[in-house]
Order: sequence, then structure tokens, then C-alpha cells
Amino acid sequence: MHVRKGLAWRVRRGPTLLLPEVPQRLLETVRLFAPEARQQDGVVVAGSALLKGPFEVTPRLARGARLPDGWAVAYVGEGPHGLVAGLARRLGGLWFQDGKAVTYREDEDQTVTVYLPRRPEPERLASLVEDVTHTATPDTDLYSGGLVSLLVRKVHEHHVTCDLHSSDTHRLGRTALAIAREFGGVALDGDGYRITAPEDLKPVPRQRGRASEQQ
Repeated sequence: MHVRKGLAWRVRRGPTLLLPEVPQRLLETVRLFAPEARQQDGVVVAGSALLKGPFEVTPRLARGARLPDGWAVAYVGEGPHGLVAGLARRLGGLWFQDGKAVTYREDEDQTVTVYLPRRPEPERLASLVEDVTHTATPDTDLYSGGLVSLLVRKVHEHHVTCDLHSSDTHRLGRTALAIAREFGGVALDGDGYRITAPEDLKPVPRQRGRASEQQ
């Protein structure tokens, strides 16, 4: 564990990941966010994001950073907040920032984005989604009216995004993965993590913390 002057202030400011223990699959999980991620000298480098730690949450650090009770390990992030937010969801931890816990987004508000190499044929795409109506413009395709809605947008000649939204998390993940397989794309959750199964969209229950912090 690392100890550093001013650590309490840095942990309190965040973005900070609080966990019950040092995770065994930290780097493997981070590579769903940045496939090229590497770990060296207590720092995980994930593209433009960094994750420093683990830091032992001693009573002194907990008091200085005003942390909730029950957490043993802290990691401090730099760069895009999606790295810490996604790790908290996938490892059963807590995203802590500016002296307070950050509430997870609601499951029903989730959006998954599938990055595609080209604009898919409407009939072929609609066959993967039930009961949708297709509306087209020169640069977008809207598929609406079904349990999963889609917006396909042309970013440039070799880059198309397909944003999917649904109140059914499992159906959302299943549809996104089907589209990714069919059209050679990559499906990412709202934090920027690659999803490999529909279950990836459900947060792991928090492992520790005050009862009032549990969600």
C-alpha cells in the first residue's frame, strides 16, 4: 500500500474508487475500458486516464478524506470519470468524489453505444430488433416504437455510432451484442466499458459501506 503527503485531500477530491479489498482482476477489468491498459509502479495507465493505488484506508485517512465507513482500499483516478465509475459498478465498490458518494445512474436510464465501421442496411438491422419503425435522414436512422430504440448516426465515412436505449437492461445488452456481432462492431456501456454479456449492464452489489450507502 502507498502512503503520500496530501493523500487525504486527493482522495476526498476524487474521483476515488473505494473497495473492500485489493481486487484480483483490476487490470483485466480496466482493459474493458482501455484494451492497452498497463500497470506499473502503483499506477494503472488506461489511455488518457490514470488510476493510482491501492492506498490503505487507515482511520486517519478515512477521517481526513471524510470517507464513509467500511472501506479498506482506495484508488484515485485522473482523467475521464468513466474509468472509476465503471470499476465501481463492476467490482462492487463506491465512486466517491468531492466529499460524497456519487449515485449510480438508474438502470432504466442506461444507453449502450455500438461503434460500427459502416451504416448498416435498415432491413438487416431492424431484423435484430422487435417491432420498430424506421425513419431515415441523410445522416441518421431512427428505429423507434419497440422495447429497444436505436439511433444510428454517421460520424464519418468509416465511423458510425448506434445508440440503444431500453428500460429492459437484459434486452438492451442482448440487442447491442447482436448488432455488434452482425456488423463487426464494438458495444460499450455508458461508462465506456466494453460489454461481453447482457449481465455486464447490471451493477455488482456494493460489498461494504454504511447501510445508508448501499444501493
